[in-house]
Amino acid sequence: RGGIVTLSWHPWNPVTGENAWDSSGEAVKNVLRGGSQYRKFEGWLETVAAFINSLQTPGGQRIPVIFRPWHEMNGGWFWWGAKSCTAEEYINLFTFTHHKLVDQYRCNNIVWAWSPNLSDVKTEAAFMERYPGNQCVDLIGVDVYEFDNNDAAYSKNLKETLDVLVSVASKEHKLAALTETGCRGIGKKTDWFMNTLWPVLRQYKLSYVLFWRNDWQKPEEESYLPATGDKAAPDFKKWVDLKEVCTVKDIRKVK
Repeated sequence: RGGIVTLSWHPWNPVTGENAWDSSGEAVKNVLRGGSQYRKFEGWLETVAAFINSLQTPGGQRIPVIFRPWHEMNGGWFWWGAKSCTAEEYINLFTFTHHKLVDQYRCNNIVWAWSPNLSDVKTEAAFMERYPGNQCVDLIGVDVYEFDNNDAAYSKNLKETLDVLVSVASKEHKLAALTETGCRGIGKKTDWFMNTLWPVLRQYKLSYVLFWRNDWQKPEEESYLPATGDKAAPDFKKWVDLKEVCTVKDIRKVK
């Protein structure tokens, strides 16, 4: 369709064999050089590289993708999060991943994205505590959600966080993006996009905004964009139709 592909990665805990949300086992330390899971992790990166290198047009031209590994690292829920590794270990994980994919496997079609979560990133120092360095990052993002049906709190959190994001991205000469967002239970809202999200977003120049998934297995818990017939659908359509908002159909017009 001529759109832009983003890749997130939620690898299972290499130490315990549980999913990415199992933060036990000092997994980051164990996948780095000298660790018990180093060889396994090298194999994982080889698999990722093979997939990314396979993304080509029928004529063999590589398709650029935004790759966003090791996201929300300042939170405590992932095995690469702040409760499971030091800042130095995390930075080593990110830079090692970059080295393997770019230098060894020649994945030259990656736009590298790095994105903390909202929690405790209201200062630039906190936001950048685990920044892996300009040589490994092309785009800086942040993940901000509304989980509690509190529109005012979401707007406040979003503005405060985007203030920091846009500032650090400008200083580091990187693209800025809202790499994950959404309102849980969006189907029951009637004006969230136009009256909660848009008044904040319109103040910033972001490269993209990504709404999280609609999970058909857990529609009440994991639905972030309205379906046809939802109360939020007309409001979402109003927002999409704004001239300032670009979707896939607008990309060719911009070019």
